[in-house]
Amino acid sequence: MSMIINPFMFAPPAAGNTLTAELGAFALTGNPVAFKRSLRMSAAPGAFGITGKDANLNTGNAPLVAATGTFAFTGNDVSFKRSLRMSAAAGVFSLTGNAATLTSSGSDPNFSSVVLLCGFNGVDGATTATDDSNSAKTLTFFANAQIDTAQSKFGGASLLLDGNGDYLEVASSADWSFGSSPVTIEFFVRFNALSSSQRMMIGNGGASGNLGWGAGVTSDLAAFQFFYSSNSGTSYNNTVTTSGVTPATGQWYHFCVEVDGSNKLRVYVDGVMRGSLTSAPAINYETTSLYIGSYIPANITASEMNGWIDELRITKGVARYASDSGFTVPTAAFPRS
Repeated sequence: MSMIINPFMFAPPAAGNTLTAELGAFALTGNPVAFKRSLRMSAAPGAFGITGKDANLNTGNAPLVAATGTFAFTGNDVSFKRSLRMSAAAGVFSLTGNAATLTSSGSDPNFSSVVLLCGFNGVDGATTATDDSNSAKTLTFFANAQIDTAQSKFGGASLLLDGNGDYLEVASSADWSFGSSPVTIEFFVRFNALSSSQRMMIGNGGASGNLGWGAGVTSDLAAFQFFYSSNSGTSYNNTVTTSGVTPATGQWYHFCVEVDGSNKLRVYVDGVMRGSLTSAPAINYETTSLYIGSYIPANITASEMNGWIDELRITKGVARYASDSGFTVPTAAFPRS
C-alpha cells in the first residue's frame, strides 16, 4: 500500500482542531486505504471534488454506497457538516481540492477520563450494546430491555425499558468509586410512563446497609432527585431534589449530576442548575454493579423506569460544567475520542 499521508497527520491544537492547506492544490492518494477518523471538510469559494473507484461512504445511519465503477462529488462554495467514515476498496481513490480546510470532528479533551459511554445504537430489538469508553465495559440486559429505533436523541436508536423488571447491569468496578473526587454523570432520558414504581434511572449500591447512590424522579413525581449515602451505606443521608421543572412523559431531558473540585454537587436538567449541595460529603461506594434503568437490586421490581435512555456518559475525575449558570446542552452525540 502506498499513500501520501504524512502532510495530513497532526495532533489537533487545543482550540479549533483545524488543519489548513495553503492556497494551491492538495491531494490524498492511495490504494486499499481506510480513513477511520471522522472529518468535517469545508471548501472555500472555488471548486472541489471527491472522486474514487469501488468506494463505500458510510455516514453511520445513512450509508451512501457507490457500486463498482467511479463516483464523484462536485460543487462550489460548499461545506460538508456531516462526519463521514470513508473506506476505499482495492483500486485507486483521490481527494483533490484548492484552499481547503480539514477540521477534526469534536474530539473530547477529557476522553481519557470517560469510564462509561453508551450510545445504545444498533438493530431494533437488539439486546446488546457497546461501551465506547476506553475501558469497553460489558453491559448485560435483563428482562425486556432492548435497543429501540422508534425513539432516539442521537444516532437513530436508544435503550428501551418497559418498567417491568427491565434494566442493564455493568459489573462492579473501581470506576464507580467517586468519593470526594470530581465526577460528571449525564444522559438523555425520555419517560413513556411515570409512577411511584417506574421512576428510577441509574444507580450503584446493594441492599439496605450497603447503599451507594441513585438518580430518578421523586415518589410524588414532582421533581428529579439525586440521593446518596455518605455514612458507609447505612442510609441515603444526602438528597438533592430539583425545583422549577416537573418531569413529564413524551419529551427528552438532559439529566446531569456533577461534583466539582470544591465538593459542590450540582444537579442540572436541560443545562439549568435545578439543585445543589455545597461542600457535599463523599459519595459512598459499595463493590456492587452499576444499574441502568433502576438503582439497586433490592428495588429492581419496585423502581425500574418506563422509557428510553440515550447517550449515557460518566466522566470520573472531571466536572465538565461546574457552573451555577448552567451550560448549553449537547446538540450531537458525545465524541468517541
